Amino acid sequence: MKKLIISLLIMIVLLSSCTPTGTEPEPKPSEETPAEPEPTPPEETPAEPEPNPTDEASGDKHFVVHSAPDKSPSTLEEVQALRIDKPLSDETIQAIKNFMQASTPLLLSGEKNDNYSPLSLYLALAMASTGAEAESQAEIIQALQLENPDDLADQMGLIMERLNVETSEGRIRLANSIWNQYNFPFEKDYIQTLNDKFQASLFEVDFKSPEAGEQMSQWVSEKTEGLIQPEFDDTSDFISVLFNALYFKESWLAPFQAELTKPDTFRGIEGESEKDFLHSSDKGMYISHEGVEGMILPFEYSRMILLKKSGSNPMDILKDYSLDDLTASASLAMINLKLPKFEYSNEYNLKEMLEGLGMSKVFDPDEADFSGISPEPLFISDILQDSFISLDEDGVEAAAVTTIGFGTTSIIDKQVELAFDEPFLFVIESPEGLPLFVGTVTK
Repeated sequence: MKKLIISLLIMIVLLSSCTPTGTEPEPKPSEETPAEPEPTPPEETPAEPEPNPTDEASGDKHFVVHSAPDKSPSTLEEVQALRIDKPLSDETIQAIKNFMQASTPLLLSGEKNDNYSPLSLYLALAMASTGAEAESQAEIIQALQLENPDDLADQMGLIMERLNVETSEGRIRLANSIWNQYNFPFEKDYIQTLNDKFQASLFEVDFKSPEAGEQMSQWVSEKTEGLIQPEFDDTSDFISVLFNALYFKESWLAPFQAELTKPDTFRGIEGESEKDFLHSSDKGMYISHEGVEGMILPFEYSRMILLKKSGSNPMDILKDYSLDDLTASASLAMINLKLPKFEYSNEYNLKEMLEGLGMSKVFDPDEADFSGISPEPLFISDILQDSFISLDEDGVEAAAVTTIGFGTTSIIDKQVELAFDEPFLFVIESPEGLPLFVGTVTK
């Protein structure tokens, strides 16, 4: 079976509150009205360091590409060195953790199978914040759990470098892009910041053309290895779209033996069902804290945290406990593990959740201030996320990275039975503890 969690796409759509629907932007006097684009978009080509990305020339004004610098994936050794030479600030790490703890209970009910990426949303909002001003920026910064946004772009740039890595059995990749209406006025400093700090490629398109949606879908599919293929039926009202796509594929540090997999009963929210369960008996980091039970399952570079509290909604764990406190309670034990295989996808509209975090003016055409993006009035119309996850004997495909080593000479005086045959919570973390995915399995 193909193993994977993955990834996802976050989309922020900006609309103008003054451009009438169906009105074609007027071309500059020195330019002719462009011809309709060909259905097949051109390949991305690296942007030249100079001039500014928005000043580059192109023969096709309906589909212009200014790609971010093409950076090859780092090896695990290179990323480990980067973590030492250019560490993320403690404030950034804690802010993203706090964002996960605050946002997840507002989005996930714990009553169905869910998979949400706090980090992908965080990066997309960080991109939007660089073009927000006044109260609109203050709302986003507050939602991001930050006190000082001065080095936000630099810190997000470090994250982009860390999560573009090749492992021996997989790949982790973050990608950003901004899609702008051709011939609409955008601030060059904003575009340059997204290109330099967020490694975002710029696409200038005609959103009145049906090809624009096809081109965006193609970009998303490419960045997620075909796992997410959104359809954009009508883009005619769009002015600008921000994407963050996160792809992750890693193998378990100790793969499960396929011959031990067997069907058994899962006692879910909607009653009992039969699932295929993975089985192992090995030493590992066991979590036991005030009735919460779980473990830390390592990949080659990242880790998956599994948590449950018998008889309780799995989301109550995040509401009532700090994830850091739970993982800090872990101790080495011999664990007889029983874990179900699963695979599912999700689609989320994140607007209501973000309103719960205090973001309201950014969605209001009369109050939003994105003058750092364009002199024309813009507001956020949609914030969407699609995700997919699959877990099997070999591992998971998703966005995350972290390693945990177990001492082979330790004396283990504890043996536990740990069966995830009832609703449970999972979190996938990077080495710094960045929450790449969080979700629940309830049926």
